[in-house]
Amino acid sequence: MARKKQDTSQAKLPAGFKQVDVGGAFGVAQDWEKHPVLVGKCIDIRTVAIGEGKRKKDTQVMTVQDNETGVLKSVWHAYQLDGLFKEKKIKGRQVYIQYLGSKKLKGARNPMKLFSCGVK
Repeated sequence: MARKKQDTSQAKLPAGFKQVDVGGAFGVAQDWEKHPVLVGKCIDIRTVAIGEGKRKKDTQVMTVQDNETGVLKSVWHAYQLDGLFKEKKIKGRQVYIQYLGSKKLKGARNPMKLFSCGVK
């Protein structure tokens, strides 16, 4: 019998405690189809290597603490989020990311994800 994958991105705190920044943690991947809007505090942006051999490349992942749930979410770099990822001094600031759907591009293997985003 398969075990259900446990969300270990954050432990639940006792009543009355407020979650503080967790510097080294990755969040759970944001599911844009189920939750197209993410508003929260940018905790960190880091570069990670994906793939192997000749297909190995670096990409960026932003960790955002969701204002609504307090859960840490991982947002992977996408072309339309490039400006957000390049924003100076973004750590600790509020970010707004809205998934608008995807667009099939001629010659591309995968459709391009469309976003609207901003910072406070």
